[in-house]
Amino acid sequence: MKLLVWLVRFFTHCRYDIYFIGTSVLEREGAKLILPNHQALIDPPLLYPELHKYGTVVPVVTADFFKNSISRYVLEQIDAIPVGEFNARDKNHERLKQITSSVYNKLSEGKSVLLYPAGQIRLNGHLLG
Repeated sequence: MKLLVWLVRFFTHCRYDIYFIGTSVLEREGAKLILPNHQALIDPPLLYPELHKYGTVVPVVTADFFKNSISRYVLEQIDAIPVGEFNARDKNHERLKQITSSVYNKLSEGKSVLLYPAGQIRLNGHLLG
């Protein structure tokens, strides 16, 4: 998997100039909950290989990506946490507890978690209450 992460980082650097400011926070020991605030769909695959330099990172990923056998294989290798679609009327508290528990368990194991809290707000025009 390290080779795949390296290849993704190599090819993204051919196209993008990626750098972090304030990496001292990422260099500290212990798990981190990483909450980027930019909703572009390309951000997670760009950030993951960069964050991987600072330790184990587990992304929280839309469950739709687990439907494709190739992406499912890659996501399982990096221990990604699948999240199904939610809407404003969704009252499935058990599913939310399961996701929260999965994130907490990864943090307890000393792994950092990459979670986009804004989700697809910009795509569908809805705001969270």
